[in-house]
Amino acid sequence: MTPSLVYSSPFVPAEWIEAHGLTPVCLTPSIESNGVESDGVRQGVCPFALAFSREAVNQTSSVGIVFAPLCDQMRRLADITSGNTELPVFALHVPRTWQTPESLEFYRDELKRLGKFLVGVGGQSPSNKTLANIMLRCDAERKR
Repeated sequence: MTPSLVYSSPFVPAEWIEAHGLTPVCLTPSIESNGVESDGVRQGVCPFALAFSREAVNQTSSVGIVFAPLCDQMRRLADITSGNTELPVFALHVPRTWQTPESLEFYRDELKRLGKFLVGVGGQSPSNKTLANIMLRCDAERKR
């Protein structure tokens, strides 16, 4: 069975995780069943971010957790989570805009950094052919 890796956002490309030999698991937490709706409001924390953090650390088959913090609360919970679990935690920083060459370069560099993390948790660097095949397959699946 291929090890899984939990992530929080569509800005984390599942194809990149899969190309590294891991099973991508986009975790959509249940705020209600997690008891975080009232906890989060009481603590001044985003209920979604808190629910993701709580559920992610309980994924026993996962080899790591990837946050894509688009807000300060998710960024802070990535820091807190890394201190509260033995699972490796990675924060993929996403540019606020996509219209500039610098933004694309920044995102590319973040994906390279994510690739090093994926190798560090047991994945392997993909060949260009492997990555291209996975990307084409995923594109075809999205079009269905």
